[in-house]
This record gives sequence, C-alpha cells and structure tokens, in this order.
Amino acid sequence: MTGTAAATAEGTRRYAERATGAGLPVAAFRPLGRTGLTTSALGFGTYRVDESTLDHAVALRRALDAGVNLIDTSTNYTDGSSERTIGSVLRGRARDEIIVVSKVGYVQGQALALSRKREAEGKPFPDMVKYMDGCWHCIHPEFLADQLTRSLDRLGVPRIDVYLLHNPEYFFSDAIKRRKGVPIETLRDEFYERVARAFAHLETEVARGRIGWYGVSSNSFGDGPEDPEATSVERVLEIAKQAATPHHFAAVQLPTNLYETGPILTRNNARETQSAIEFAAANDLAVLVNRPLNAYRQGRLVRLADAGPVAAPAPSVAAQAAAIAKLEAESPGKRVAWGKEVVAAARSVTTVADWIRIEGQIRAQIAGRIGDVGGGLSGDAVVGFDQWMARYLPALDSLLAAQRVEIGERGRKATQAIHAALDPHLPPEWRTESLSRKAIAVLVNTPGVTCVLNGMRRPAYVDDALGAVRRPAFTAQAGLFRALAR
Repeated sequence: MTGTAAATAEGTRRYAERATGAGLPVAAFRPLGRTGLTTSALGFGTYRVDESTLDHAVALRRALDAGVNLIDTSTNYTDGSSERTIGSVLRGRARDEIIVVSKVGYVQGQALALSRKREAEGKPFPDMVKYMDGCWHCIHPEFLADQLTRSLDRLGVPRIDVYLLHNPEYFFSDAIKRRKGVPIETLRDEFYERVARAFAHLETEVARGRIGWYGVSSNSFGDGPEDPEATSVERVLEIAKQAATPHHFAAVQLPTNLYETGPILTRNNARETQSAIEFAAANDLAVLVNRPLNAYRQGRLVRLADAGPVAAPAPSVAAQAAAIAKLEAESPGKRVAWGKEVVAAARSVTTVADWIRIEGQIRAQIAGRIGDVGGGLSGDAVVGFDQWMARYLPALDSLLAAQRVEIGERGRKATQAIHAALDPHLPPEWRTESLSRKAIAVLVNTPGVTCVLNGMRRPAYVDDALGAVRRPAFTAQAGLFRALAR
C-alpha cells in the first residue's frame, strides 16, 4: 500500500481523471456527498467475498483497475474474511485513491463467540439486542470500539473512510417481540437515543483518526412512517447535528432496485414531502444503494439478470414426478416421498444457479437417508433393495434435470417480461443491453443516487456491471419505477 493512510480528495480525483482519460464517461464519477471525495458510480460490494476463493480477489483487482474506486464491506461479511481479502488487494496500491466503506452492528461468528464469552465472565457488551440464536446486534460504543479495532487490523489500514451503523433497526424487531404493549413512540425514542450514543462515539473515532466519516446503513429507510421499524434519514441527521459541530455524518446506505422503490417513491421525510433519497441528496449526504439485482417482489426473490440458456428438452416434471412416485411405492424398505420434496423445493426457486446449489443439498440429504430406508433388511430383501436403488437414483437424476429445465424456462419468460416493461422507459441505445446492466444503469442514473454497490465476485461480473456506466447517461424518471410496480 502506497500514499496516505486513507482516501483523499486529491487522490480520488486523480483516480477519476485517469479512468475518464482511459474512456469512462465523466458521469461515471461523482462527489461522495459532503466528504470531498470522488467516487465511482459503481461500487464493489463484498457480501460473499472471502479469502479462500481466488476469483474474488482477482475480480476486485480487475474492478479497481477498470474504474471502480469504492469498496463496501462489513465486520460480519464472511466472518471477517471479506475485510481480509480487501486488505490483501489494497497492499501495494495508492490508498489515497480508493474509498473503503465498512459497517458494524451484526454480532455473528467470532463476534458472537466473543460476546457470549464476555457474558459468561460477567462483563457483557451493553445494549445487546438478541435478535435470534445465531445473530445478535449491538451499536453500543464499547462494541463499536472493539469491532473497529478488529476491522482496521483485518483491512491492514489505519483508517476506514466511511463507517456505517449496520441495520440498527434490528432493535425494533427484537423490542416489538419482547416488549409487547410498549408504545412504538417510546421504542423509537429509545432507538434514537442509542443512535445518538453511537454517533457521539463515532465523532471521537473521527478525532482519533480511525475513521474519516460515518453514517447509517438501514433496510428500513424507505419504509412508510407508519411502519414500526421505519428509520428516518431526517431524524438521524438531526442527531448527528447535535453530536458535534461540524458533524461527520455523511452517508446512508439502503436497498433499492427496480421493484423495491420505497427510498425513491415513499415520501417519509421533511413532513412527508421528500423520499429518503431526495432528502439525503438535498442535505448533501452520499446515497449508497445495495442489492441492485436481488429484488423482493410479492414475497419472492427476483433476480434482475438474464436467465442462462435453457437446457435441451427433457421429460416434463409431472411425468418424472409420477415415475418417481411409482418407484417409491415399490420400495422394499421404508416408504419414502422424496419426489414430492424435490418438487416442493423447486417451487420458489427463480434461477438455475440457485437450483444447482439446492440440487447438491438434496443429493447429500438423500444419500444420508438411504441407509435408514434399507435398514433392517436381510437376505434377498437386501438384493431387492439394491436393485430398486439402481432404478431409483437415475429416475431421481431425471427429475432434478427436468426441474432445472423448467426453472430455466420460467426464468427466461420472467426476464423477457421485465425487459418488455423496462425498455419503453430507456433510451434506444440501452434497450439491447443485458437485464443486469439495465437494472444497474437505472439506479446509477436515478437523481440523488451516489454509488450503486454490486456484488462482483467474478471478473465476468465486473465486466458486465461496468457496461452499466460506459454508455451515455440519462435520467431515470419516477414513472419508470411506478410502471414496473404495476
């Protein structure tokens, strides 16, 4: 790692000038809110990045070389491995050109083990939110200080440029369950008191030089004011103003995509006259958008990317399921209904890639249960069971393959429908692009959005995503999002 200990106005501007000189449009870079830094409009999200997968580091290096100078991570991403991967890639690079964003709040993995150990020793972290058995949450200053030290060590840097409280609204999820009958306004007051204590501490970390700026990442910034778990950008900004003068609150992060449009369309700030993104932009706050390609619509995950090529025709799922059911009825051992489980497992799957992963889980589960099915058999019955298995397993393979084809075809039709709804709202030169590029480009060109964070764990994903910032800019109008919501 060379240069200064952190991103600088001069270094990030130099990076942008070099990238635009190499062919990227000027619109591919913009100010990071009030920080003075210049960020790429596309950021590298590292939710599932880990140091054991070579492609992840290769993809990050490719992105940094090609025009992406903002990296987003968190203390809990792959239990710290994401931060270590970033640290290894940063070594030898001009640190002043690259913006590092990390988040804190989740208590999982090593952090959860530490928290349980401290509880057993009688010195727990205060204000711990025990959301579920394997996932707690905390934004108390004592926890923040501990986790920041660990993040700096994993990243191999003396300062994190932007440090965000990570989904602090988990407080509401837990409090509403455990403290029934407590008025929501009372809970909100307590929640924002915790945010105020966290901000006061983060100002001390700025003074120490361990962070440059801070903010909040929340999944509920776009929720309506009536939602009990809604978080207000306006209110957290007011808290920051009370924490210090001048304050160092500079960024918000929130999920937004073609279907999850609350941060764009829901007027929940400034007396319900501005959306979260409008309010943030009006107050010179950077807006980092996450989950641009993974949308939740009507309770289902929709992958905003073109489906892969459909496999060769296969017998119908119904025919394969019927064949499996007939074989299961003939089992010499315990009766099974695995075919029904396979069919049920596929109903909510939207991509072939997800189904291939689930297939592996199904095969492993069935392999572990085969011995139980044939348990207790002897003599000729064992031979009969082996012969049955020799017929059953190929039939199971055929059912899984048929499901794969059906899911692929279902995905292809779904993406065609999204293209058809989206294209009338795009400039003609964008209409031939991939769905993932369109989805990212719409957000990049939405007024008020600073940087779109995309998971790019493979070099091919980097190349595809960069296509979303290489064409001429346009303005994504609110009508585009309303049209897709119909």
